[in-house]
Amino acid sequence: MDNLQEQILPETDEQVLENQHAVIEQEQDVPQQEEGGLQGDLGLQTEEHFQSETEEQTGAKKSVKSAKKEKSVKKEEKSVLDEIIEPKEDKAHDELSEMANEVSDDFFDHLNRQEVVETLEEVVGEDDIAKVKKQISLLKIRFLQLNKENREERLQSFLANGGNKEDYDYSADELEVRFENAFERYRANKAKYTENLEQIKITNLEKKRALLEDLKMLVESSTDSLKQIYDKFKDIQAIWKEIGPVPQANVTELWQNYHFYVEKFFDKVKINRELRELDFKKNLERKIEICEKTEALLLETSIIRSFNLLQQYHQEWKESGPIEEDKKEELWNRFKTASDKINQNRKDHYEKLDIEQEENYKAKLILCEKIEELTQVEFTSVKQVSKMGDEVAIILETWKSLGAAPKEVQSEIWERFRKSLDAFFTNKKQYMSQRKDEKLNNLNRKLDLCIQAEAIAERTDWVNATKEMIELQREWKEIGAVGRRNSETVWKRFRTACDNFFDARKAFYKDINKHESENLHKKEDLIKQVNEYVLVKSKEENLEALKAFQREWTAIGNVPPADKERVRNAFSSAINKHFDELRTFPDELNKAKYTEYIQGILKDKDALGKERWFVQIKIKDLTDDVKIWENNLGFFANSKNSEELQIQFNKKIEQAKQDIEIFKAKLAIIRENTNR
Repeated sequence: MDNLQEQILPETDEQVLENQHAVIEQEQDVPQQEEGGLQGDLGLQTEEHFQSETEEQTGAKKSVKSAKKEKSVKKEEKSVLDEIIEPKEDKAHDELSEMANEVSDDFFDHLNRQEVVETLEEVVGEDDIAKVKKQISLLKIRFLQLNKENREERLQSFLANGGNKEDYDYSADELEVRFENAFERYRANKAKYTENLEQIKITNLEKKRALLEDLKMLVESSTDSLKQIYDKFKDIQAIWKEIGPVPQANVTELWQNYHFYVEKFFDKVKINRELRELDFKKNLERKIEICEKTEALLLETSIIRSFNLLQQYHQEWKESGPIEEDKKEELWNRFKTASDKINQNRKDHYEKLDIEQEENYKAKLILCEKIEELTQVEFTSVKQVSKMGDEVAIILETWKSLGAAPKEVQSEIWERFRKSLDAFFTNKKQYMSQRKDEKLNNLNRKLDLCIQAEAIAERTDWVNATKEMIELQREWKEIGAVGRRNSETVWKRFRTACDNFFDARKAFYKDINKHESENLHKKEDLIKQVNEYVLVKSKEENLEALKAFQREWTAIGNVPPADKERVRNAFSSAINKHFDELRTFPDELNKAKYTEYIQGILKDKDALGKERWFVQIKIKDLTDDVKIWENNLGFFANSKNSEELQIQFNKKIEQAKQDIEIFKAKLAIIRENTNR
């Protein structure tokens, strides 16, 4: 449990985000290392291998041509040749990799601390580490993030209730203990799994080397008939497929030797041209399929997933076998072009991430300066404390929305911000402890206002009485807070006196408002007409119709003040709804591509469901960000370097709004193609 505390206590918000990337990349690198995954220079290695492979194919073709000049093989040998087919490839590692990628990076983001611990305790029971290690990593990231927030909330609550930071107890709670116990179980299982896996790989290597010797002897054999050779070859091939993975350092050498002797075997049995062309055709179909899957990755939204799948497709390409020489360069260029685009997208993504982190750092510097200014202010009233507390809450919310700063400065900037935050709450606590007498005085003043309001409620000189009642309400707002025990009671007394007065005044002026009531009915009828209006194909006709509705609204006249805001909002909402419907898709080319993509995954319910969920979450997250940023623009008006920060936030808001429109359009395409 001490290890867990050491991981949690010093972590900042930025460190949690950094750990998320580090853990995911670390865990996802493991299967590539174990299963022979290719790295950044994969494309060049594959091309060199294909050049070598083509030379062997050319030799094989010459052997086939020369074979035609020889005597016909025996009848028994000919029947065996007709049965030879290309060996099927072992898909075990591909299937394992796909299983490991089934869980998205944000799959557990909806769980709370208890649900994360319960899920972890269930998952660690799986002995096959390859199936669950990504889930374990994501659960750990989620728990550390939630636990950090929980500890911060408990600390702030402790400080708000009058405690000192030095007295706060950081001891682990029950969920942290359960989490550490479950994680220790996973570490033990993983160590055992790794040890067993490496031993199995060494055993598999010895088995495959023995099979290579058998295959070599078979190729060099000169006594057995063709049928006997073929039967032995099929036996070796079947055993080879059943043997599992070998150590990474031996993968390439082993595969090349196996491929070499298989080619020699085909030369030995003199496969006829028709069977060779059939092999080429199958290999061509498979390479085209790989090209199509790679090009489809250009629409993948997850940079990490697209890069990992690209490594898998390069491995499949390497293992797919030779094709006709006149198609080799064309297909390779197609595959390489798509690969280069994906790698460039990944590079651009991380360059953009670096720029965003630098912008976040500049914004956080301004936030630090602002909260440092607040810590220097001397409190003079409870209202001021409340207002400054709201400002600090906005600063903290803005900080959370900005995201991580560059790794080399994130700890420094967080410590600076947290130090100022602690100083503010310490000052607030000291000041509030001195304000108990003021709250009692506020209670007496509000009781006096209640007595005055109850006296005014009995009067009928409406003009003067109304002014005096409004003045009492203004004074009420300026007095400040009272103790919680009396707050609700005194407010209800004052509110009752005000309501009684204004209800009597309303009854008196009821007849005067008759004409305004008629206007109210007219405007409500107009709102109904706008809501029922159906857009036509002509955009100009729609705009003229909406303008006519607005001119008619202006000509109607005033309505009762109590309904003015309500009907105005209802009318604006109805008009804006039609204007929103007139907007076009932001990029028709992207619309056509995305429509084609959605139609391509309609039969895959899981993929379609994940795409719909992703689009909806992006709309919600971007909308929330826009609200926070728009609320904070006014807050930064008086701060240092405010112009630079406002420009930055305006860019963020504009970009987010454009992204929202794009995702809304995508959601509309999904609904059009699924009828819901």
